[in-house]
Amino acid sequence: MPITVAAISLDGKELAKSASVLIVRLTDVSNTGMLFGNETRQLVKKTGALPLLLHRGSATVEFADGRPCKITALNCDGAVRTVESTFKDGICSFRADTALFPGGVMACRLAR
Repeated sequence: MPITVAAISLDGKELAKSASVLIVRLTDVSNTGMLFGNETRQLVKKTGALPLLLHRGSATVEFADGRPCKITALNCDGAVRTVESTFKDGICSFRADTALFPGGVMACRLAR
């Protein structure tokens, strides 16, 4: 299954110059009890209800801009926690994983 990771500047600057970037690891989120009528999930038979089910998925994210960064995960319930990252040869790298913390992780914030 393809993985999509989006980076959004939170301070209105270009990504390369931004001091605050939101990293969203797009994964399958659906209601508990949701029922589909086909394998492509284009036919919804039952919409389900809360709580949302966040499917597990991960991706390694790298920023090559020569500056170290601090990564924090934004938990689905609003909690913020630090994510381990590395900085080597001008590349900041971390693992974006929806299951890093209890309750699921929807996004990470990169601060430089």
